[in-house]
Amino acid sequence: MAIQKKKLLFLIFVTTIVFSFMALPALGQKMPRSFSLGTNPQGSIYYAAGSATAKVLSENLPVPVRVQPHSGSSTFLPLINAGELQLGLNNSNDVRMAFRGLKPFIPTPNLRLVSVLFVLRVAPMVRANSGIRSLQDIRGKRVAGEYRAHLAVWYNSTSMMANAGLTWDDVKMVPTATVVTGAQLLIEGRVDVAWFAVGAAKGREANASISGGIRYLSIDPNPDAVKRMQDVMGGTYAAPMKKGATAGVLEDIQVQAYDTYVT
Repeated sequence: MAIQKKKLLFLIFVTTIVFSFMALPALGQKMPRSFSLGTNPQGSIYYAAGSATAKVLSENLPVPVRVQPHSGSSTFLPLINAGELQLGLNNSNDVRMAFRGLKPFIPTPNLRLVSVLFVLRVAPMVRANSGIRSLQDIRGKRVAGEYRAHLAVWYNSTSMMANAGLTWDDVKMVPTATVVTGAQLLIEGRVDVAWFAVGAAKGREANASISGGIRYLSIDPNPDAVKRMQDVMGGTYAAPMKKGATAGVLEDIQVQAYDTYVT
């Protein structure tokens, strides 16, 4: 039943996109030769989802839809705002802050939502044999941070640390640009903790590349801890994942979840 509902929602989403673009000639606007869909870098779950979405749209539109990967979802919001990029995959916090012009985002008042595409699940990622078993254990550890080109992950990481009552002052922050480069630092042994979407390609690569594999850490689902997380990154909540759901989920855990939009 849940699968049928997801298929129906995706069909509604595709139909909305198709009719919106087919209406362009009737509005006196010339149909472009192609559309571009902005995503995160290759190896990210947004790139995989964007590729699948572009394929379906290309099969239903009179022009192709091409994936255009960027360093991070926050970097291409101004391009959508200016009309230089037609579509994008963005998380709810990026969209909320950019549309309202909240710093450090560039104001994007022309941004519009098309649909919720899926719920993203994110968690701290460590080496399984590191001895780190909880978020509390990352205190004093080397943690991928800053995310200059990928503000969403800065909010992910900061909010999940807040969930555990931690701040960046409690860890040794190692600057990195994007979610994918952060995961690469973990593979290379240059950080102890990275932040990643559970089940994404780079996470599976990390699990295969690291001796002993990876472990995703659980966040605290208690209301006070979730509120601390939401105070940093609005729209997030705790969601359960069962042991073995994907590589790195070594026991039943709670992960950070929030909506992914097509904008």
